[in-house]
Amino acid sequence: MAAAGTRGLSDCVLSGLLMRGRGGGRPLPFAPTLLDAELLRAADAAMTARIPLAVVVPASVTAAPVVLAASAAVAAALHRGRLNPQIGVASVRLADRDLYDELAFRTQRLVDLVPRAVVTAAGQPQVIGRSKLDAGGRVYLTGRVARLLPLLERLEGVIVAAGAATADELAAVLQQTGRRIPAVYLTGDPYDAGLDVVRSAGGVVWAWDAACLSALAGPAATPRRADAGAVFVAAQQLQATGAAVVDIVAPQPGTALDRALDTLWKAAGQLVGAAAVDPVGLRWAWTAFHAAASVPVRPDVYDRFAAANPYRMRLGTLVETARGYAEHAAGSSRDAWLRFADALTDALRAATEQPRTGQLVDWATARVEAGERAILLVRGTSAAAAVTAALTESPRTPLGWEQTVQVRTVTAAARGMVEPGVPLAVVGTLPRSRSGLLTSPPAPAVLQLTCGPLEGRRAVRQAVAARTRMAHLRTEAVTVSAAALGVTPGCRPVGTDPVAAVRVVDGGVVRAVDANEMASAEDTAWEPFAVHVTGVLRAVMAAAEDDLGTLAVREPTSTDSDVPAIAVHLDDPNGARVLWLPPNELVTRRRGPTLSRVAAKALQSGDVLLLVDRAARTYLRVALTEKLSERTEYAALRMLVDFWHARAAAARDSGLTQQQILDRMTGTTLTTAGAVGHWMRGTVDGPADSADVARFARAVNDDALLAEAERVAWALRTLHIVHRKLGAWLAGQVETAASRAKDSMVDADLGVHVADLLDVITEHPVADVDPAEQLVPASLVGVLASA
Repeated sequence: MAAAGTRGLSDCVLSGLLMRGRGGGRPLPFAPTLLDAELLRAADAAMTARIPLAVVVPASVTAAPVVLAASAAVAAALHRGRLNPQIGVASVRLADRDLYDELAFRTQRLVDLVPRAVVTAAGQPQVIGRSKLDAGGRVYLTGRVARLLPLLERLEGVIVAAGAATADELAAVLQQTGRRIPAVYLTGDPYDAGLDVVRSAGGVVWAWDAACLSALAGPAATPRRADAGAVFVAAQQLQATGAAVVDIVAPQPGTALDRALDTLWKAAGQLVGAAAVDPVGLRWAWTAFHAAASVPVRPDVYDRFAAANPYRMRLGTLVETARGYAEHAAGSSRDAWLRFADALTDALRAATEQPRTGQLVDWATARVEAGERAILLVRGTSAAAAVTAALTESPRTPLGWEQTVQVRTVTAAARGMVEPGVPLAVVGTLPRSRSGLLTSPPAPAVLQLTCGPLEGRRAVRQAVAARTRMAHLRTEAVTVSAAALGVTPGCRPVGTDPVAAVRVVDGGVVRAVDANEMASAEDTAWEPFAVHVTGVLRAVMAAAEDDLGTLAVREPTSTDSDVPAIAVHLDDPNGARVLWLPPNELVTRRRGPTLSRVAAKALQSGDVLLLVDRAARTYLRVALTEKLSERTEYAALRMLVDFWHARAAAARDSGLTQQQILDRMTGTTLTTAGAVGHWMRGTVDGPADSADVARFARAVNDDALLAEAERVAWALRTLHIVHRKLGAWLAGQVETAASRAKDSMVDADLGVHVADLLDVITEHPVADVDPAEQLVPASLVGVLASA
């Protein structure tokens, strides 16, 4: 990075060295705002001092990863006089790659001077295009930060965007880079777990509250005759975002649905006070509440729109699942579960008798009649399809309503994938991970359509909590981070009351929030209970109650069983490989120019087999985890797997080497201590042999893990099966994905971009297929191994 006294990131932009040619046009200098300049200076100082930096950006800031990488590349080149910097960028947005192609150094396209490259599943960089001006510099763009790990030693900077890394993966990157390689993490979520990861690594956090966004909308450089616009977000958009208000519609006296959801919320909270606290059940109850609370149409209508994919939940199964938890519980825990099941029944019944559809029809009709464009946000593509159909079919909505009102998902808005400057409306409350839409939305206003005063009160508390959080983060940036980086903030906190930007629409009249609605406006406003994974697990152990029956029924066939499979031999630059597959398992085959889905037994020598690598499965797991509120089945799995990762990482403080731990694992079939290291670093899900969980716990004297070893082993076995199924599902989308727009979605609800899918597909020439069926351990099926 640039040394002191040389041109840094901010100077490269402010002086016009870094330019942009939009749509292939003539490159023009940027017209940076004061916010642009402050962000660039903070990143410049952090990268120069090699201090990890986390930045909470407004939802409309989408270009930050690539622009920071390009600025860092130009700054490094100017510092040493050669265009050979090596910068890594992890971002799920394919549009970032297109943006890089538009950037220029002076008037020369930057991609001609410092080409961009992708990273294969094997960790090998592949340059996109060639140029005579190529001096060896590279900007590596990938959808997963794990792809950058093999390249870390050569990188001069790492830019990671939320969605491209889990908190554990971010921690692994920061642990490996240390203070040697600058790292910047970008997120739109003020509650992002990555913020604490950066702080723990000795880094700092930068953020802006609403008041500062407006104050930093002015120009940071002398206006030019022609320019490429602002760097990150236009001044007009900054002013609109800074002045945005959150209006919460709370119908009076409320509906049956409002009362039922309030009872359900309280019933979920009461589960934590039961005698035998089950963390799996608690997380399921939390997701079940949000599923019932966010449905914008009748539950049966929603279920009809839920497409067939691995983890689309059905509202019609929630009550049965809740009663299943009750059947396997005892004492006060059973009573609490029965109350929750009854409350869930009432909530779904109320959603059937008084669905939110009428409120949405009235709102959409009013927008059309007033000629006011708006974007309606719902949770998930199934909900979006259901609402669109309901509004179209209603006799009360005007013809052509969709020209005025767009229906999009909350995730799309949080990622800046909606038209900026158009007011937003939200059905019900938002998940905490999307609270950035309440603090710095890409719109001049946010309207939350609740079903009554009780849900409205929750929405008020959440909006105030989110804005309070952002105010605290800005104070931290100004008082702590600025001092550590030696940067002078362009705007200091002005002490604006976060409540001032939150209003209640009561009977059509807009009023200020009152004291009763503000009660308990803190972080716990987002959940009816606070669950600390380790603490709750210890409480379960203390109960001395064998409640394993609350887990899903285990399949008789596990990854320890032998299954029939055939051997597919593959050519590979690193040596011959073999892949064991069930004969009738569907795979994606390329034969000549034709892609097709065929049974594995149909593969022949000369075919090309398309596979999805482990990193792709990890990325999809991140996308699913991000949607916990809509994935009741997956929540139970993640709870226990996260516990395993935490305990395995804690073993690094045991004082034992990896080899000593392996030596103490009596009965294990492992022969290399490297596997133990992978568990501790979290680079793999966990042991293939489920019994190794208990062996590991005994080896490191971890009583907490040993007590939960059977649960954890079940979760890991199931996760391995899930990943294999997800890999097959993704591979089956290749043929369709190839014909779609590059930045479209294979499944928007799961968060899978076409670009991400195509980026992670690997091609393997088939050398030979042994048609003889053999019995092999299930853990080897679908895993590439050396022949």
